[in-house]
Amino acid sequence: MPPVPLAFDSRGANANRAYLALALGLVSRIAATRAIDAIVVKGAAAELTGLRPPRDFSDVDIMVRPVELEIFRSELERRGWIARPFEDRDNVFPKHSVSMYHPRWPIDIDVHYRFPGFEAEPESVIDEFLQDQLLLESGGMQLSMPSKLGCLVVQALHQLRSPWEPGASDALAELQRRSADLESARIIEFARRTRCLAALRPFLEQRPDFSPADVIFPEPSSEWRVRTLGEDSASIRIFTLIRAPWRQKPKLLWRAAFPSRTALAARDITLRELRRKLPNVYLHRFLRFCSALPESIRAVRRLLAAEPKNPARQTIRSIPATDKTDRSRFSAR
Repeated sequence: MPPVPLAFDSRGANANRAYLALALGLVSRIAATRAIDAIVVKGAAAELTGLRPPRDFSDVDIMVRPVELEIFRSELERRGWIARPFEDRDNVFPKHSVSMYHPRWPIDIDVHYRFPGFEAEPESVIDEFLQDQLLLESGGMQLSMPSKLGCLVVQALHQLRSPWEPGASDALAELQRRSADLESARIIEFARRTRCLAALRPFLEQRPDFSPADVIFPEPSSEWRVRTLGEDSASIRIFTLIRAPWRQKPKLLWRAAFPSRTALAARDITLRELRRKLPNVYLHRFLRFCSALPESIRAVRRLLAAEPKNPARQTIRSIPATDKTDRSRFSAR
């Protein structure tokens, strides 16, 4: 029997909820027309499963299979949507999403094709979501979304990857309270299948029914350690520079000091066109770097201390990053 659709309520004090409903309808039409598995994750899905209270939205998050990303993106571009620029952060993190904006829309569509924390292949993660899916209904259109269990793991990973952010600990505590009806054993089994046990460990260990005898946690990946311990762009750039081969260090230094306009536009999209603003931007970056240096050095020490004894066994994959979610952390420093 197919799941009963959960109706998204577009009413609210802010018009963005209505725009989100329209964006969900657009995503649904594209997915149906092109036979794409488009799954709603995070915001709207978390709200409908009771994992967060109703609130206004700045974007809609969906997840598609990597092989279907360009098809979905081209359909959005054909309708006037534009990919936001991104900062590559010296190729430290594998990219996991593309943020699309429209000049006449107040919200973005974030198209994920992997999700940080899940070490399983994205295809496997999507298959897990679809095996126990729910349906979101908006404006007569329907979209797949994970079950409450899948939504919980996504929300927890999203908060755990930036534990220093204001409100992160409160958000995790709220997630614990709103997911009290889910047994830890079920969460552990889902995490095993999607290979996110290491990343999810701090959340699991705080659950009342968790038993250490139930699970042996693997070591977190290098990517996850850097995401969770490198609190700013400066610390990650310094750490990357330390670990880079000597032949790459000059290029990394140059890119850190003078990033491209495309990279800078990830923070301020007007820099794509206004070349005259660049000297001031570079100066402000340098001043922010100097002010952040003491804390950045402490963060680098934490990163180095957290490395495994044989770091050659775990390396950070070198694929540029494109996510919008993390962009505020990697503001120009």
